Amino acid sequence: MTEQISVIVITHAGHEEELGRMLASLPKGIEVCIVNTVQSDMDYFQIDDCFEHDGNDFRTGTWYYKNFSFSKARNHSIDLATNDWLVWMDSDDYLLPQFQDDLKDLVNLPLGVGGVTMGCFGSQTPYNPGEKTEYYAVPHLRAFRKSTGVRFTGLVHEQVQPQLEAALFTIVTSSIMIAHMGYIATREDMLARFERNVKLLSAQVATSEHAKEYYLQMLQRALFTLNDYQRKP
Repeated sequence: MTEQISVIVITHAGHEEELGRMLASLPKGIEVCIVNTVQSDMDYFQIDDCFEHDGNDFRTGTWYYKNFSFSKARNHSIDLATNDWLVWMDSDDYLLPQFQDDLKDLVNLPLGVGGVTMGCFGSQTPYNPGEKTEYYAVPHLRAFRKSTGVRFTGLVHEQVQPQLEAALFTIVTSSIMIAHMGYIATREDMLARFERNVKLLSAQVATSEHAKEYYLQMLQRALFTLNDYQRKP
């Protein structure tokens, strides 16, 4: 059987427009696994539906959570997937169309390759009036083999790369580019996002020794950024 690609996504209510744009940027002939996250008094995951639409197979589920964790949400999306090569996307991402074939060609990589780094770029609206828009481009490990057994770790800024490296899988760098639109938002939305990140990062460093130096650095950056957003215009 020819190995196929599964794109795994987490989302929540209010991101329908962004999710639709991201889905429209994907190639045809792949599997798309979507986990919707809903706050609840209980904590459980359910598979909702499996269907074909516009040339792709879809598998959807809902994670009802008491305490949110990006890793848990993404790990539920891993569980939904039926293919070996997984590509994680956010609902506010956009795959550049010229890389659709390259995404599908991941299945041709040698078995020793466990992960693929892609370029993620975007812009961030100014913190306060009069400041300039900032642009960024960073490497992201966006694809990995499910058969490696890796799972996302961390309440936020979740990652799988350290596990792949520890297991001595090869990680290759691709030319695939993904536009991230999440930082093109209102000041209020960005403030809420960084307040959420500070809360999750604080819980991470307080309750776990996993990659503590990394998460302390992320918490420091988030606190500095939150302070900038909280400054009065």
